[in-house]
Amino acid sequence: MKNALTSSLLTLTLLGGAAHAESIAPLRGTLTFVGRIVNGLCNTPTSTWRQHLGRDNGISPRKAPRPEAAGSCAGVGQTSSVSLAPIAAISSRGAGTGVITVTFH
Repeated sequence: MKNALTSSLLTLTLLGGAAHAESIAPLRGTLTFVGRIVNGLCNTPTSTWRQHLGRDNGISPRKAPRPEAAGSCAGVGQTSSVSLAPIAAISSRGAGTGVITVTFH
């Protein structure tokens, strides 16, 4: 009896998952943030972020100068990485066009 219930439940679960996978409408959910933001982002120009593209483990390539941040905001010095993800639709506009992702400590 227990085996029959387990297989029935497994079949229903798999069929329900397949129905969601074939759905055109995306599933909606809730994202929860746990933690706190100590300092907000400094007003840093895009050109400064571009100088630090490729930053990894807090070290920028090409020895780009690191602008100092005020104590009340987070700038380049508080980041662990800066990267660029090109977007195919706009990449014809020029090299280096895309979404800049900044990861803070």
